[in-house]
Amino acid sequence: MHIAWVHIGTLHQQGNSFHSDIASVRYRMLAPAMQLLQAGHNVMLHAADDGAHTASKPLPQKPDVVVACKAIINGALREQLQACNTPIIFDICDPLIENSPFAESYKDWALAANAISCNTPDMVALMQRYTEKPIHLIPDPCLGNKGAVKTFSGSYEALWYGHPSNLVGLEMGLKQLAQKPLPQPLQLTVLTLLSPPLLQALGALQKAVEHAAIIKLVPWSLPAQIQALQQSSLVWIPQENSPRTRTKSSNRLVEALWAGSMVAASPLPSYQPYREFAFLAENQAEALHQAFSQANTWAPRILAGQSHIEAHDSVFAAGKAWENALQAVHSAAR
Repeated sequence: MHIAWVHIGTLHQQGNSFHSDIASVRYRMLAPAMQLLQAGHNVMLHAADDGAHTASKPLPQKPDVVVACKAIINGALREQLQACNTPIIFDICDPLIENSPFAESYKDWALAANAISCNTPDMVALMQRYTEKPIHLIPDPCLGNKGAVKTFSGSYEALWYGHPSNLVGLEMGLKQLAQKPLPQPLQLTVLTLLSPPLLQALGALQKAVEHAAIIKLVPWSLPAQIQALQQSSLVWIPQENSPRTRTKSSNRLVEALWAGSMVAASPLPSYQPYREFAFLAENQAEALHQAFSQANTWAPRILAGQSHIEAHDSVFAAGKAWENALQAVHSAAR
């Protein structure tokens, strides 16, 4: 098949490979596209617009199937694809079809698409409220290198990393920890995109929880994330219970385990298959206390988690799922 993947953002080329600072582009396009190329398909990566969402860039040739990634808000390309009857898979991996600036554009893409792809069962259930089109469940693959199992050094340290939109969960977790501190203040590395408003907010949060945690801020970059995962013995992923978080994928938990780190996290639906390998609790102080008090179980948990990931979350498995979805849409459109 000739497949076109329409994406947002800038791709950075290093040798024969591409990289992106946008997580969904890495998980939902670059990783499966490489697998499809290796399977013998022709894959074209196409930037949807000029980067400012002001000028649509038409496809240079008609593919057999187009995958449109989330956050494409310019409708001109969608109209071009519809005009030439190009089969479309609209890939949506967060709930921005509701209560967001992208909502109407997402609904238009869902209406125009021949099929939908989602990364979690809860995201599938959400999209079923908006369309009767076929919906393909394609989980995010595990990216990164498998790491050696880390153990508790005796120091209460943790890594939090993610987009600033997830900091509401971190604030919740730190306030819970402030009510039930660890024997020593948690040495917490926060790896995220920094900005003046965020620095101000985190500064105020540090003062409120200084008896329970000491926060070290590190500017996010993909190399910094890879290095931090290699060095961190425990990754902390607190999330508030909301419609936004219930559709989230397991990628942060999976990649932390794959890197050899223990995980303490909120019990999101997508985390449930990994509950035997991590420490999940509604109260994040409890999750951290359980993790550190049972540090002698880290090695067997992480090893079992890595075996589970190898069996269920490989890039190869994700590529095969994408291939099946693309072939189904292509065949149905003939």
